[in-house]
Amino acid sequence: MSSDYVAGAVGGVLIGVASAVLLLGAGKIMGISGILTPFSTTPLTQFSLSPPTESGHIPVSDSLWRLTFIAMVLACSSLAGVISPSLASRVASNGSPWPLSLLGGALVGAGTTLSNGCTSGHGVCGLGRLSYRSFAAVSTFFPVAIITASLTGGLQNDPAPTEGHLYVASPSTGLYLAALTIGAALSFFLVNRNHAPPAADVGRSLLPSLVSGALFAAGLMISGMSDPDVVRSFLDLNVSSFEQWNGTLAAVMAAACAVSLATYQYKKCHPMEQPLLCSTPEPCECSFNSIPNSGKPDRKLFFGSTLFGIGWGISGVCPGPALVGAALGANTTIYFYLPAFFLAKAFASHMIKSPLIPLIPVDVSGTVDERDRTDPNTARLDTCGNPIPRDLAEKAKSWLSLVPQDKYAPTDGSDPTDPVSLSPSIAKGGISFISVEADALSLSLADSLCRCLDGLPRPTLVSCMSGARATAVSRMYLARRRGVRAEEVLSMAEEKKEAWVRNAKLVTWMKECLSDGDTTGFSKPLIFRQLFDKESSTYTYLLGDSDTRQAILIDPVDVNAARDTKVATDLGLKLRYGVNTHAHADHVTGTSAVRDLLGRESSFKSVISAASGAKADIKVGHGDKIQFGGRHVTVRSTPGHTAGCVSFVLDDKTMVFTGDTLLIRGCGRTDFQEGSSKNLFKSVWEQLFTLPEDCIVYPGHDYKGMTSSTIGEEKSLNPRLGGSKTEAQFAKIMANLKLSTPKRLDEVLPKNMNCGV
Repeated sequence: MSSDYVAGAVGGVLIGVASAVLLLGAGKIMGISGILTPFSTTPLTQFSLSPPTESGHIPVSDSLWRLTFIAMVLACSSLAGVISPSLASRVASNGSPWPLSLLGGALVGAGTTLSNGCTSGHGVCGLGRLSYRSFAAVSTFFPVAIITASLTGGLQNDPAPTEGHLYVASPSTGLYLAALTIGAALSFFLVNRNHAPPAADVGRSLLPSLVSGALFAAGLMISGMSDPDVVRSFLDLNVSSFEQWNGTLAAVMAAACAVSLATYQYKKCHPMEQPLLCSTPEPCECSFNSIPNSGKPDRKLFFGSTLFGIGWGISGVCPGPALVGAALGANTTIYFYLPAFFLAKAFASHMIKSPLIPLIPVDVSGTVDERDRTDPNTARLDTCGNPIPRDLAEKAKSWLSLVPQDKYAPTDGSDPTDPVSLSPSIAKGGISFISVEADALSLSLADSLCRCLDGLPRPTLVSCMSGARATAVSRMYLARRRGVRAEEVLSMAEEKKEAWVRNAKLVTWMKECLSDGDTTGFSKPLIFRQLFDKESSTYTYLLGDSDTRQAILIDPVDVNAARDTKVATDLGLKLRYGVNTHAHADHVTGTSAVRDLLGRESSFKSVISAASGAKADIKVGHGDKIQFGGRHVTVRSTPGHTAGCVSFVLDDKTMVFTGDTLLIRGCGRTDFQEGSSKNLFKSVWEQLFTLPEDCIVYPGHDYKGMTSSTIGEEKSLNPRLGGSKTEAQFAKIMANLKLSTPKRLDEVLPKNMNCGV
């Protein structure tokens, strides 16, 4: 028996390491029921061939990592079954009779949907991050499973399996399942390749899923958790002596949770901007946003955990071991448990969302309702009152307080105006105090709130004293951004019995904010100046926020640093960032010169893309936002002229600053600095020409006296890239330019790689 405990501990460590790899490498939670959920509850039409949008489409990268993880579990398990036929035979023969497998699969499917987790999600990962909800779930489903297994142990008896018996393993079936899932993952990527990240980036980002899936499968098989009989021998306490009881499951959970706890504590003490191998282009993917909030337990959690416990106790199988069992050819798992599991998940998901079927005692206040387009949860806005729940603060990357800073009550005995007392990530992401009082509501206040929320990184904590105004503000913001009318917002808020709808002034304000169909939230003008350097024909752009007077410079030139700083000073602007679209080859960047003029004690920082390889105070990548007051520009990676080129899109998408990637009726050269005509063509068509056609194009250079263009103009009139030009035609055009080397290349490029010094 001692050897079983050792194997259990070793397997538990592997399972814990698998969860750590997936979390730190890809920012994902290794909750098997959660990984499987989209494939049972999401219509196929939502696995869109278009990039992820607010409409609820499942991003390509999100589907790929799930498929990759599942495929790896199946493949490794199948391989183990081929190497050790006795393992496959034991797992299959120890399965429950098919009626119990059918019932168990249905209860586990419904239960995990309602409780949002199973032994891996709530058990290993949830307990590891010290989640209140997971403690409540585990404390519910473990006792229920023990009671159920003890009461139904006598029903597990079945005639000894013989050749052709239902419970004899069919390894070939498991291999087919593994091959089918791997094929599905590859096919999904190939079909969506135009909207997925580059293949090299996909390979990097999916590596954690591959490693985690292999470790998870190995951990289950080494520990014996893939064998239903081993699990039932722990849950079934109806034994004549203690020696007959098998405590291996306890060793597995203890070891796995210990590794998981260490991982989450490491992440908590060493905040990470993004997962180690995350390289997908969407900013919501390059984060730890899949880690759920540790909210309060509710009736839905307890009810779902009870159903899961009953199903687990009956069958001895939960979602992870079910995948391993299927791969090993366990026929009852393949033909009864898994179909019932997926159907029950789909049905339970429908019952949660449908108000017409009130059969499940669900508290929907924390549930994302797809009918509700202004639900703050859909945009990673966490609303709350005071005191602020510590678990929400630790997860958030920014904080918008609707209570004046001098009136905020202390939280947990500390000063809440000190961001570090809440969370290091909040301190880094930003804190804003905008007072929202019932007697001082206005459209200009709504504009300020929208600008502020646009610039704060997600997840964002929105708080007031009671949580009512926080919810109203979040709904107003999302309604403006998503074009939702006031009637729809009020209807959903009333259905969910939100407190703010009982405040007549807030309701009137909501109607006024949304009455004219305004969805921009930018009523105050941007301060904007286009400046020119005659020697290099370079454009420098000054952008300022009219409220806070904070500003940025895009592509400053060293010889014009005094002019640029004087223009900013004359306009009453405070320069915050000097931003470069790439490492230039025809002029020296002015970021260091501007900083010297402003003084070393100033907060002015230089910014350039990490892909450029150049030095700067701040390195940025695709999807990052550069904030100046209530406004921001979003970074879009547009390599081609150089490997590190980026463009900057204004928050309302009325302007784009393209550097040398897209010029007026032209584009930058691609014959040096790791340039690539293929990459430039792709960058322009996928990152720039997808912007609104009336979006104004402000290039990095112009040699013919032109100052700006539009996306629509360049799509139709650009002789190199526009119209019906193909990539091959563009490559031929660029190859035949025969351009001379820039005159100052050897002088300026080394300086620009060192921030202009």
